Amino acid sequence: MSSSAGRRTKPAHVLDFFHDKNDDSALTVFANGVRFHAFVDFKRIKGAAEGNDKAVEEYSKLIKMVRGRSQKDQPQRSEDTKADHGDEATYCVPTAGSHDSGVVLEDNDKAENDSEEKLQAWILSHLEAEIDKFAPSRSEMQTANVYDWYHPSTHFYALQYTDGDIVPRELEATPALRFKMDNLLPNVTLPKNILNLNIPSIQASELEIVETSGPLPTLVRHNDNLYFLKVVDPTQPAPTKREIKIMKHIEKLNLHKEMRVPQVKGLVSFSNSRTDIMGFLQTHIEGAEPLTHLLDSDVPQSKRDGWATESEKMVKLLHKHDLVWGDAKADNFMVDKDDKLWIIDFGGSYTEGWIDPELNETVEGDDMGTKKIVNALHDPDANTFDLDDTTAAEENGLKRRHSEEEDQEEVYTDKKARVE
Repeated sequence: MSSSAGRRTKPAHVLDFFHDKNDDSALTVFANGVRFHAFVDFKRIKGAAEGNDKAVEEYSKLIKMVRGRSQKDQPQRSEDTKADHGDEATYCVPTAGSHDSGVVLEDNDKAENDSEEKLQAWILSHLEAEIDKFAPSRSEMQTANVYDWYHPSTHFYALQYTDGDIVPRELEATPALRFKMDNLLPNVTLPKNILNLNIPSIQASELEIVETSGPLPTLVRHNDNLYFLKVVDPTQPAPTKREIKIMKHIEKLNLHKEMRVPQVKGLVSFSNSRTDIMGFLQTHIEGAEPLTHLLDSDVPQSKRDGWATESEKMVKLLHKHDLVWGDAKADNFMVDKDDKLWIIDFGGSYTEGWIDPELNETVEGDDMGTKKIVNALHDPDANTFDLDDTTAAEENGLKRRHSEEEDQEEVYTDKKARVE
């Protein structure tokens, strides 16, 4: 699922998408401060068209493609099931194959051809007039705080077949529909051992959004200081807890003085509750660019060699203090505006192709992922390849986050293969 659906003057960022066994589907998007939710009742539009409409046939074809893929990848959910709404981040993953497989570089066209994106685009095409009508232009948008961003005005629609066309019919904002939107709100409940770390609590309404061009507000301002806002994933609370604890432990050991690593600056909540957070603030890395984007022979060899050496030193420093990075991959190193390397993301787990599943959150797993990073930096031509060079990456390029809590809960995970 792309972070932005379609190409229009008012880009619509996908917040949530689902489909069920009845071939119904729904899409929730965010466009310039306004939220739009559209539901497709396939049985109803098919009955109204009496089997004579190409638009209905197109939807039927698209939903069958999506269902076919989902049966391979993951279970489906009904509209009443709590929505999964991941970090919308894009991932650039290596193939899951041999231990020595290289790194798969990005390919935007592949992502755009995804079957779910095609269905999302179909639904969105029937909402364009409504988005143009209700969403303000970029110049008309007012500076928003994080609370307002997550509690916007929302328009609800049912797509229906009328007079030979698929048209949106606006629905009343019933309590049931509002409840569905509330389920999209990020929230994780923290245990006492994290609350006792004395991290400042900050209201989401106190955070001014500085950057709004992406699908999620990430660059925010508080008391004239810039921070990176990491929004939690309520379907995966374990990585959030792990990351906060490890980052605070790194700070306690003063390791942030020996390597470049973000610090936790605050816990962010929608309410006055200290236990429930929607995200947490980290050090802002100015000009941050994923190291994956720099695995290229056009980047000077001296820079790449320096990053390779530094990446190994950072991981060894963690291990020296009995800390496991977890999810070791090039996307979890950032290069700032001064070409300095930062290590990020201590949520743990692993990404297929970088680390073998049995080495999840182990020193050996860290070493495996780091070795692939170092090899790709020293010789990108020999150790990276384009997505077109393999079908394995297309089939296996899913970032699979596994946690002990996921094994105990039946949660629908709608994670897609994304290649930026």
